[in-house]
Amino acid sequence: MRRIVGWPLGLLLSLGSLGAQPAGKGLDLGRQWKVHQWILPAANLDGKWTRIGTSNDFDVDYTNRVTKLKVYSRVTVVSRTATKIVISIPKSNAKLVGNFGMDGRTIRGTLEPCPPGSSCGWSAETDIQPPQAEVARKKAETRGLSTDDLGTIWRVHDFTNEDYDYYGTWTMPKPGTDAIEFSYKNKADGAVAKGSFVIGTLSGRVLLIFHQGRRKYMRGTIQADGKTVKGTADWCRNPSQCGWEATILK
Repeated sequence: MRRIVGWPLGLLLSLGSLGAQPAGKGLDLGRQWKVHQWILPAANLDGKWTRIGTSNDFDVDYTNRVTKLKVYSRVTVVSRTATKIVISIPKSNAKLVGNFGMDGRTIRGTLEPCPPGSSCGWSAETDIQPPQAEVARKKAETRGLSTDDLGTIWRVHDFTNEDYDYYGTWTMPKPGTDAIEFSYKNKADGAVAKGSFVIGTLSGRVLLIFHQGRRKYMRGTIQADGKTVKGTADWCRNPSQCGWEATILK
């Protein structure tokens, strides 16, 4: 039986036990991970985790950068979603909590609890094969857009003022112009409002729109589907009750 050598913190001695918790239904976890785990200043660990069969358990094989000693142990994946993973350390209340990167394979996270006065964390490069749909969704969320993606007609709900609740359309600027023409009707009393805003910069997925009357900006974020927009305004004090939403119709 392998054993731990020279583990520096009492909290992490528990990681040395080879008695893993019972594994649940097999998850998509890959076969081998390259892992870096740290509890500075005492421990700075590099090595690999190797999955045991089709279980949720991994054998841990580390080298401590601080002491230069080998560390062997075992951990168990308790739960995993497309974005988050939780890993238990047997015979301990400690756990590793991580978030998946955009590629669905890299992980970065924390050790909970972290000893007082220490800096804790971990990262991993895995061989997990992420669902292609999830990878495509994450890429879409960050893909930079151009004005060509804005379409020509938006259906809009504008509630950036406390005293009105407008529904209507925006017509995007024609080539060579910068005016967004709006046509609204107030839900409460049917009052009609028409006018224009000035389209501003599009940075990534965030669009700035200048409100001439207020001399301030409205800001909208185009969602991953490329068709819906959620926005706020510089004069909004409570974004949950003041903002605007839109759907790009064509």
